[in-house]
Amino acid sequence: MAAHCLTEYWESLCKTRLLRSSRSPRTGMLSCPIDLASMPPTSIPPIAPSDFESVRFVERHRQAGGWIDSDYATDPVQWFERLRQNGIYALRLIHVPGSGVGQNSDRSLVGFIGGGGRWLIDAVTPAGSEIWEARWEVGDRDRADDRVWRVTYGRLATGQPTSDEGMFVAELKWKLQLNLTEIAEFASTRGLEPFDKAFESGLSHLTSQAPLSDVYHQDIAPIGALSLAAAQLLGTAQAAWVFGGMGSWNDLGFEGDDQAQYDRLSDELYALLVQAVVTGTNLSVPPRMPPPPKPSQPKTSRTKAWWQFWE
Repeated sequence: MAAHCLTEYWESLCKTRLLRSSRSPRTGMLSCPIDLASMPPTSIPPIAPSDFESVRFVERHRQAGGWIDSDYATDPVQWFERLRQNGIYALRLIHVPGSGVGQNSDRSLVGFIGGGGRWLIDAVTPAGSEIWEARWEVGDRDRADDRVWRVTYGRLATGQPTSDEGMFVAELKWKLQLNLTEIAEFASTRGLEPFDKAFESGLSHLTSQAPLSDVYHQDIAPIGALSLAAAQLLGTAQAAWVFGGMGSWNDLGFEGDDQAQYDRLSDELYALLVQAVVTGTNLSVPPRMPPPPKPSQPKTSRTKAWWQFWE
């Protein structure tokens, strides 16, 4: 999302989406790279009540016997301020696929807690990246306001190479078009409603001039803040997302060649929609800033060998 779009609504919406960034695209994937350097310190509004009992941020340190956590920020507002103080100028999205196959693949497990691969936040500085990951836990189930989720974001690493994860938009849209066309035909010829309509809707969102106007999360970004290409990818990911648990596309089964075709098309589509979320989110990350200059070292005089004529 463009760095100059940091209005108060923009900031509040980003924080709301950020709290959900470990969930699937159907539940509100983060879609707001942020220019922290230009965010006025006094402009951050309160965060609206939600499903969260608490959202805190910690630094994770490996020690003998496991990891220990130390407090970094007690809420998202304080976290944003600390990131800015530490030279973070943008947040990006990273997806790390799991290693399982078949019934243990990301696509098969996405409807379960911890399934579907890992979603990370790449907090970018001129000198490298900090990597953050969320952990969700159920707190007090008897709360009257139903705010039961305790979310802890842990800083896993610092000084990491900044990821360039993403695919060229034209290539990604072409692959999505091919897959959605084939899987829509597969579903239609077998009477698999409403899945066939979801795939056809995904196809139409790839070229729509208003791709977020009819999806569930229409407020994933302020109007005009996303480029059309980013909105088309994110709209397609929402419209064509059919993966989950019981009753979802994952719950279907076939025989023989139909099962093989179903598995191939489904695995391809899952990977492509995840890539659409990542690419669509990161399209508007601010340009990479140059690394800070290294301290200059005083020159010392030395005697050159006779063959060092180039110095």
